[in-house]
Amino acid sequence: MPYLCGVCDLDTTGTRCLLCRSCDSWFHADCENVTKVLFTTLDKNRNFTYTCKGCIENPPDNSDDAFKAEMRKQFSTLNNSINGIISEQSVIKAKVDSVISEVRAELSNSLKEIKEEMASCKYLVNLNDTAYKKKFYELEMQNHMLQHRFNRADIVITGLSNNIDDLIKVAYDLCEHLKVNIDPGDILNALYIKKGNAILVKFGQIVKRDKVISEYFKQKSLKVSDIIGGSNEKRVYLNDNYTTLANKLLKICWKLKSDEKINGFNIINREILIAKITMINGDVKTLNYQECIDLFKLNPK
Repeated sequence: MPYLCGVCDLDTTGTRCLLCRSCDSWFHADCENVTKVLFTTLDKNRNFTYTCKGCIENPPDNSDDAFKAEMRKQFSTLNNSINGIISEQSVIKAKVDSVISEVRAELSNSLKEIKEEMASCKYLVNLNDTAYKKKFYELEMQNHMLQHRFNRADIVITGLSNNIDDLIKVAYDLCEHLKVNIDPGDILNALYIKKGNAILVKFGQIVKRDKVISEYFKQKSLKVSDIIGGSNEKRVYLNDNYTTLANKLLKICWKLKSDEKINGFNIINREILIAKITMINGDVKTLNYQECIDLFKLNPK
């Protein structure tokens, strides 16, 4: 037997329909203007009952008390369900807040540990770097002292051509011009260095080498013609055979001068290597290699 809708009198079988518990009649959900959401809620929760619009507007007189009791029961059930949902949401929110707080605490502790480890690593790196730089500079100074002693009897000549066959003779002619008495064997060797741009002369005695340098500075002007004859007036220069560290200091000083950070400099090539630096304001500072690096905040290569 088909159940007819109390509004449209059409069969409700197989459609979205509701049973009114007051008048015991079936109604299409659309005929009662019941939304899909409300219909789904009523359909899934059997604790709820439906009362049609007609019974709500004109409840039966003979069952008014029962109707009111049923309505109160339904409202109580609905209220309990809502309260239950609110309670569950509160529990879920409390759990979520607790989890978030725990995660935040763990992250905060982890970040704190990472920062502490990074600070410790940085301290150790700086400590090792300082120790490494100190040790490296000490080794550089030891190497400089050994090189300086080995090069002590050397002179480097610049300004001569790079196609001279007998460099030993040139060295003897230089000494003769400077009126320094040189015996056979006083000059051990003479050879081109710096790709032919300079001549290295090795003396057998430091005293003879120092005498040559002393006479050179007294004369103040040495020309190509003074050594190999002819009319070439080009200047010839005599210098120390610098060590590796002295050359590094020399390059730094030239760079500072070209960058106009200093007015001038003078390298004192001794076992304790120093440079006299004339600052822009006219002050003169005597600095070793490391002090020069630190003062001008340089990054030597």
